[in-house]
Order: sequence, then structure tokens, then C-alpha cells
Amino acid sequence: SRSAQQSSQPSEKGAAYFRFWELVIQRIAAEHRAWTTARQSSVKSWLIVGRLPGAGEFVISFTRDRVRHELYIDESDAARNLAMLEAIRTHLTTTKRDFAATLSFEDLPSRRAKRVADYYPVAADVRNEAEWPQYIEWMIDSGSRMRDALVGLRVPRVTVHDVTRDP
Repeated sequence: SRSAQQSSQPSEKGAAYFRFWELVIQRIAAEHRAWTTARQSSVKSWLIVGRLPGAGEFVISFTRDRVRHELYIDESDAARNLAMLEAIRTHLTTTKRDFAATLSFEDLPSRRAKRVADYYPVAADVRNEAEWPQYIEWMIDSGSRMRDALVGLRVPRVTVHDVTRDP
């Protein structure tokens, strides 16, 4: 039916994401092949572009009005995620102080996950195709800086010291 066809079509914004992520994936494949095995575009506002083993996933996304490159920390549990966020904060503020000052270390209290994010400095919208080259350039640069800054990070092990046990 016609309505079923229309509902399966992406929105204008979804179609823009799809075209945008195609360009991002091509650029990453050409310049940073080791970052991700992603080869398929998406109509979603985010794209996973790699993993930091034991820590989380690198994600690039459009927020309501910005572009973000982040390490999304969502491993086993909230305590481990918080320990990882703090380890990353400590690592970056001692080894890459200038870069760390530009980042947002986000506890996300209502979620199990945590986030270390770099935000594009001005408002951004995927529907503004004229700005795509600048967005993509920033995403690649931010991803390179974040990965370089995390070299040498020691992934913390979280041990539970106080467990209530039945008598």
C-alpha cells in the first residue's frame, strides 16, 4: 500500500544522515581503515566508529544542535564505567592537559553509561549540506586527537570490596 511505502522511507533528516554517514565511512575507509569495519550507512543520528578495548565505543553523532565525537563507556556495570571515566580523566589531565580542557567528562547520572566527548565548537545540523566538509574534517581530526590522547591509558579493574552476604 502507498502508506506502507511512505512509512518505510526515511524522513528528510534520516535521508540526510544516510548520505552524510556514507561520506564519513568512505573517508574513514580511505584514511583510517583500522578505526572501524563499518561499511554500511544509517539513517540514525550516530555512527559507531571503533572500540577502545575494555573501555567502550567511539561514536560520532549529531546532538540536537551540535556534532559530537565521543568515547561512550558502557561496559559491564555503572561502577566499572565510572572508574573508567575517572581513569580517562586522570590520564588525559596528566598527559594531554590542553586537549583534556576541551573535553566534556559526562557522568550521565540517570544512565549506567558514561561519556568523554569532544563537541564541535558551533551549532550544526545534518541538513546543512554546505557544512558537511567542515563537519567531516572536524570528526576525523577529533577522532585522531582522542585516539592519540588515549595511548598509554591503563584500563582499571574494578573489585567489589563490600558485599552484603546472608549470615
